[in-house]
Amino acid sequence: MVDPLTGKTELVQLGGPRRLRTIYNANLCSARAAGQWERILLPGISDRPRREPPAGLILPVDSPFWDTWMPPNGWGCKSWARQVTKAEAARRRVSEEPEAPDRVVRNERTGEVRIVPTGIDPGWQANSGKLRLDGAEAFMVGKIRLWPDEAQVAALRDIATRWRVRRIMNAAPDRAPVGLLPAEIATRAGLSDRLVWVNSNTFRHAVNAAEMESETMGKSSPNPE
Repeated sequence: MVDPLTGKTELVQLGGPRRLRTIYNANLCSARAAGQWERILLPGISDRPRREPPAGLILPVDSPFWDTWMPPNGWGCKSWARQVTKAEAARRRVSEEPEAPDRVVRNERTGEVRIVPTGIDPGWQANSGKLRLDGAEAFMVGKIRLWPDEAQVAALRDIATRWRVRRIMNAAPDRAPVGLLPAEIATRAGLSDRLVWVNSNTFRHAVNAAEMESETMGKSSPNPE
């Protein structure tokens, strides 16, 4: 390019990682500032039918409500959700499941008719984070099933020691593959899937069984005469 100061043509790099990172960070900050200013000037303006859940709604993470109502709920929606601790939930009290009546929406261009909850734009009645995790899990499991047994066992052992399984052990509503059944056992049991999955119920049953065994062993038996 031509240097405007010297008039000479020089070879320069315009797309280096450092420059791109600087541009990205600047755009990110500008976009955030623009959004904050818009919220100040136009709080909650929307032309869609509004029946949004009340502010301060607290529900368990495994509530079916979040499958549909996890924000954003439409174009220009500024609702948001955050995680709270058990102590905060107990202090503020867990809410009752809100009613969410459906409405019929017709696409004037295509004639397509959809039934969506009142207050949600068509196409937004889903939990994008949950869909992403489900898609990533399906992709991962599909890849693992193509590997030799040794590689599958190694990958599943790695999954079993990660944060996701630790969350499940603490009663998080999730599941994860952690082991591989031997082929002969799966065949005898008539199972088409050799992967061993765990969820919060798995650990709850294990804890209950261990407690029952402990109580049984702790009981004193009468001495034989």
